[in-house]
Amino acid sequence: PIVYEEVFIHNGEKNTNLVQLNPIKNTAGEIFRIVGISLNISKQKQAELKLNQFFTVIEQSPSSIVITDTEINIEYVNPKFSEITGYYLDDVKGLNPRVLQSGKTDQNSYTELRKALNAGNVWQGEFINKKKNGDIYYEAAKIAPVKNTEGKIINYIAIKEDITEKKKNEAFHKNEALKFKALFDSISSEIFICKATENGDNFIITDHNKSNILINHKSTEHVLGKKVTDVFPVFVDDFLLNAMKQAYLTGESICCPTREYGMADKKIWLKNNVYKLPTNELVTVFDDITRQINIQQDLLSSKEKAEENDQLKTAFLNNLSHEIRTPMNAILGFTQLLASPNLTDENKTNFIDIITKSSKHLLSVIEDIILISKIESNQINVNKSYFSVNEMLASVYTHFVQDQLKIPIILTPLDDQNFSVYSDKHKLFQIFGYLITNALKFTNEGFVEFGCTVKEDIIQFYVKDTGIGIRPEMQKMIFDRFRQVEMSSTREFGGLGLGLSISKAYIELLGGEINLDSIPKKGTTFYFSIPLKHNQSIDIKEDTDHSSEIILVAEDDEMNFLYLNELLTNEGYTVIHTNNGVDTVKIIETNHEVSLILMDIKMPEMNGYQATRLIKKMKPNLPIIAQTAYSNENDKIKALQAGCNNHISKPIDAEKLILLVTQYLEKE
Repeated sequence: PIVYEEVFIHNGEKNTNLVQLNPIKNTAGEIFRIVGISLNISKQKQAELKLNQFFTVIEQSPSSIVITDTEINIEYVNPKFSEITGYYLDDVKGLNPRVLQSGKTDQNSYTELRKALNAGNVWQGEFINKKKNGDIYYEAAKIAPVKNTEGKIINYIAIKEDITEKKKNEAFHKNEALKFKALFDSISSEIFICKATENGDNFIITDHNKSNILINHKSTEHVLGKKVTDVFPVFVDDFLLNAMKQAYLTGESICCPTREYGMADKKIWLKNNVYKLPTNELVTVFDDITRQINIQQDLLSSKEKAEENDQLKTAFLNNLSHEIRTPMNAILGFTQLLASPNLTDENKTNFIDIITKSSKHLLSVIEDIILISKIESNQINVNKSYFSVNEMLASVYTHFVQDQLKIPIILTPLDDQNFSVYSDKHKLFQIFGYLITNALKFTNEGFVEFGCTVKEDIIQFYVKDTGIGIRPEMQKMIFDRFRQVEMSSTREFGGLGLGLSISKAYIELLGGEINLDSIPKKGTTFYFSIPLKHNQSIDIKEDTDHSSEIILVAEDDEMNFLYLNELLTNEGYTVIHTNNGVDTVKIIETNHEVSLILMDIKMPEMNGYQATRLIKKMKPNLPIIAQTAYSNENDKIKALQAGCNNHISKPIDAEKLILLVTQYLEKE
């Protein structure tokens, strides 16, 4: 048979027929007839032409194209795909496109992709993929299902564009913009960029830095796009607005004289400079020189404060001398009188009573001085336990009423006789001692009342008197050490002025606060509260032997190590010591029994961050607590990023340290 294509024009359109001629032979083998079949294949030829065109487009496409079957196995990739990824069709045919995954693409992107394709929809997004040689690249992709004439999905096609350079450029420009913005915002002077409006008679703020000299009370939205005269009414009829107009009209840089401005609730001193940019925008710079002016006032205030402190010191020393010599004089004098042979029994009893009271008073003075010294050096410990509030109040009442008092004391207990709190009972007793002693000292008639009330998560105690009261100007200073309402040598009331200072320090140690209400000549009420933790069961734990738990203290300061060693050995832990990061790492390499590390950050040879990273590679589960003299939040973040489990700032609180150590060793 002979097969050929025949092209002809019919009704003005090009047609193509497929012709097949078949010879018919007789019995002698001679051809006596030819049978021809002609089939119109015009539509098929058009389809082939379009298919070839489509294939050419795909092959020459500047975009990477991938076609998969319905099982998401690759059937075809174009040359651009191979150029970008390094993979050819033979490399990836039959594979899933996940061969390109780098692990850096957000998993939500894959979830949304699957969701869209399963619904027969088009998905568009970005991938961070990996080339055959391992290089990372970015690509924008549009993936769609391919459906046949019956609407059934037969393939998936992905058209992707390499946007790596675009991403780099975006990152570069973003980084440059951030650098400029950071530099702009870091300038201590406040800078406003303005454009002219109202024919140069006013100016609209288009940008500003974060110096916040003038706008610390205004939001960015309140400033940007607003006229300077609306944001800062002080500019109206002010020479600075005139300077801005002059700079805008002439292009000259204007330096304005130093002026004081009233801004909201404060006054500030500013130096102003105005510049015109080539863009016809104005740059207005404000330099705050309030600090320099305030320094002079601070120096004067410091001088006055120093003189006041000198007076306080002198008054305290005089009071101290008086408070010590007065009872000592009585003790020595009446001790000598006891040796008199003609002394009656009644006189002897009175003298002994005077000596006893004077001794107690002297002991109280000495104890107050020791206590205030301990408070100054952070050597006061808190010993908390559960106790009955009413029993503690009753003990305070009994302590005072056993003496013959000229003023009655009234106790107002809680209605709930079994109400208990978790706090330091002894320190609360001392606080009441100081407050009630003060109340009795300054009350000549009336009464002294004390008690407490429960308010949600606090318990509030109070001591109320009907005494002389405290003047308003003295109420804020009354808790200062050595401060008394009367400071003159003719003062009526004795004492060192330490009781309220000690009370305030104790209350703050217990997590509470103290305040007062007072009316001169009518009386004073002191209130102090502590956090409420009541009616809770206590976990009683048997003493644990910690000797098998080894704590490595990495600390280059000998005094700090001795302090930590004392704390930890008192708890029964075994302590070993290194003074630099290199030795610390070596110890961990050889000693596999270390239970926990206290890691100083600033050490010679290798710092704590570096040592922590190396140790965590060897022993990722070994607890490491960073200890540093730096206390800001960034240092804590850096320590945690280096691998530390927690962070504690110097000076180290003993209770907090032991709590941290116990927490991590109990986990182990």
